[in-house]
Amino acid sequence: MCVERRRLVADSIKLLVDLENRNLHARMACSSLHDFCQRLLKMSDSSAYRHMTAARMVRRFPCLLAKIENAELHLSSLVLLRDVLTESNVELVIEAASGKTTQQVEELVARLAPKPDLPTMIKRLPTEAAPDIGQTQPDIPAPAAQAAPAD
Repeated sequence: MCVERRRLVADSIKLLVDLENRNLHARMACSSLHDFCQRLLKMSDSSAYRHMTAARMVRRFPCLLAKIENAELHLSSLVLLRDVLTESNVELVIEAASGKTTQQVEELVARLAPKPDLPTMIKRLPTEAAPDIGQTQPDIPAPAAQAAPAD
């Protein structure tokens, strides 16, 4: 059953690559590939995003399709890897990510493209005391009623 599911996922990615290459989603009244996945294939928003991202990555790096079909990479991993894969590193990165969990791929991405630490900030707090919730609000007069215009 798992082998069949992997094959179906890979086939769906091939379909999406072909759809986008030929702009067929637009002919089916879908504004984007994501819209096609959601409306016509009935995918959830997150599933549509993963499939669309995988299709675009397979267009760029065709070797990924076999990795998907062989269950060496899952779509969540491809979403994480989308910003770090280049023509020069695709084989090494895919080899490192193959068979890994999402968390392990997140750690791989963090090693490949570390983000700087956030700056330390000290912010002065206001010196005024916050109003006591139990205090009553001052009476605010209701607006005066305006007379209706005469006909």
